[in-house]
Amino acid sequence: MQNKSKNNQQLLIYSFRAVCLLLIMLLTVPYSAQTQNNILENVEVKMNDGSTVIGELVIETTDKLIVKTKALGEVTILKSTIIEIKKLRSINIVDGVYWHENPNPTRNLYGPTGYGLRKGEGYYQNILILLNQLSYGFTDQFTIGFGFEIISILAGVNDSSDGPSIPGFTITPKYSIPIKKDKWNIGVGVLALHIPGQDELFSAGILYGVSTWGSRDNNFTLGMGFGITEREFTGKPTITLAGNKRVGRRFGIVTENWFIPFGDDYETLFSFGLRYIGERITWDFALFGNIEGVSPLPLIGIAMPFGEGWKG
Repeated sequence: MQNKSKNNQQLLIYSFRAVCLLLIMLLTVPYSAQTQNNILENVEVKMNDGSTVIGELVIETTDKLIVKTKALGEVTILKSTIIEIKKLRSINIVDGVYWHENPNPTRNLYGPTGYGLRKGEGYYQNILILLNQLSYGFTDQFTIGFGFEIISILAGVNDSSDGPSIPGFTITPKYSIPIKKDKWNIGVGVLALHIPGQDELFSAGILYGVSTWGSRDNNFTLGMGFGITEREFTGKPTITLAGNKRVGRRFGIVTENWFIPFGDDYETLFSFGLRYIGERITWDFALFGNIEGVSPLPLIGIAMPFGEGWKG
């Protein structure tokens, strides 16, 4: 038993080193599609009469713009009538209405997709007031997040040393790899977890990989991860199946489902919800539960993008 524990500890150390080495290698390899991903050639022009023109910027001079629209062709706009010119990373017009880019394609309800934040993008997420997450894209491929909860503070949980209470928190680095741009992305990452009342800084975690097929609006994600607790890997992986479907300019449907090993069996956790997609905010209204007769519980979450890299 002692040899097994020692072998698991060595495996944990070697795996941690391998992940760190992989991240370093990936971060130092130049990626040719990064600059292409940030080309801004579409504009939204708001004018002082209340009208808005959306299309491709063809010509800009000192006194006018010429914008090519899908409905009207090329439109000439005098700069003296313009209130705001907003450059757009992508353009998506459905039935003559512009749909802003999804502010949060990197996550389902909580778990990650294969997409990452672009360089300079970030978001703050809150679930039921109690759970918080801040994430930021340092490159177009590398995202790191910091999450924390306030349940343990409200419950008065103290560290084992009887010191001040330290809430549970997570560190979540993720590296995203576009296999086929806007159609297939994979991500690898680590969730390192501090459990309140434990002496160790990170007493548990999970090493995972996710694969997402589809666009940032409509996709399906398969994920798999091995938990780490007491310096040992779990014998069976946790599996996630999730999907996102945008059904309108402002609304989408999201589902996230977990298959978690407990002993020789798996426990299941299912969720299904509606997502409100605003230009600078998303709201999630979902129900989650299992299939063993437990009534579904409500889940309400909010996410707000920030950062210089974010363009709607």
